[in-house]
Amino acid sequence: MATTAMPTRKRRRVGAASTLLVLVSAMATLRESGGAATSECIRKAPSSLKKALREDLCFGAATAGPAECAAFIKTATSFTQRDVLDLCTGAASDAPARCAKSLPNGVSPELKVKLCSPLARAMLTPETTEARTKAPAACYADLPKRFPTPEAVLLCAGATSSAPAQCASAATSALKDFGPSDVAALCRNAPPTTTTGGGSGKSDPTGPVQCVKAAPSKLSGPEHAVALCAEASSSMPAKCIEELKGPSGKMTPEEKIALCKGARSTTPAKCAVSAPTTLDAGLRAKLCARTTSSKAPAACFKETRNALRDELLQVEFCAGAVDDGPAKCVTAAPFNLENKLKVGLCRGARDDGPSE
Repeated sequence: MATTAMPTRKRRRVGAASTLLVLVSAMATLRESGGAATSECIRKAPSSLKKALREDLCFGAATAGPAECAAFIKTATSFTQRDVLDLCTGAASDAPARCAKSLPNGVSPELKVKLCSPLARAMLTPETTEARTKAPAACYADLPKRFPTPEAVLLCAGATSSAPAQCASAATSALKDFGPSDVAALCRNAPPTTTTGGGSGKSDPTGPVQCVKAAPSKLSGPEHAVALCAEASSSMPAKCIEELKGPSGKMTPEEKIALCKGARSTTPAKCAVSAPTTLDAGLRAKLCARTTSSKAPAACFKETRNALRDELLQVEFCAGAVDDGPAKCVTAAPFNLENKLKVGLCRGARDDGPSE
């Protein structure tokens, strides 16, 4: 037996050694590639930068992007070498510099860096570069007059459009109880104007403001209103809450927000109203949030009660159901099959049961 085991162990050692050599070779290739990119970046960086700063600028660079960024911004005489470093380190292209140059001369270099440095990590294409590099400047230009700088940065740093500023202008005029920090939290992810589906599915930058104005008085304060309405494309999340009746109307503010945040119709509320009244309100919100069917999730929950006998599992399984396919699949599965197998087999089903 020993005479046959030795060659086997030897082959294993040889195989392991070969694998290790391949890994070492691959790592060496990566180091050489990374080193070459860093060297190329340093070579292309403006000679006006001190050597130590050129090395800092290009440390770990995968491309010459930081150097291209620094070269583009070097004519901005108000930028110190440290400003250039802060703006361009890690840049994949000259996008941060183009962004900084699109801002008015009266904007300080420090603020330009804060507004434009997020573009260092942006994945841009030739078709999107111009719009994206000008978007932070457009956003900053549309802000309300005398809007505080920290909140301006929250709204416009790396912005993809002027929508956050348009939202902030509307909020400043309409929401008197909102301070600048509340406005920034509400509007930082405001959607740009879009219209899809032949006029339906419209998004409005002032959607978060419309939502706050339509919210019930108990939810119109800044904390709850921001939680409900940030990112809203219309007043629909607030209308969703207004639709809650009966036991669902007695949900806590947090449960109502969990149910209706991001709603594009009152369907989540109708779903919650149709759910069993014995179901915990928090689970009702989880079952129906973002649903596109007013009845399917609740019907699925009721139909799977005997098959699953676990309310939390039922909620997780039925959330998002759009028809009775998943419920029929679970009820048709063998009774003694483990719940996790039933759920894994039937999630997303659109027919009468598992295939035979």
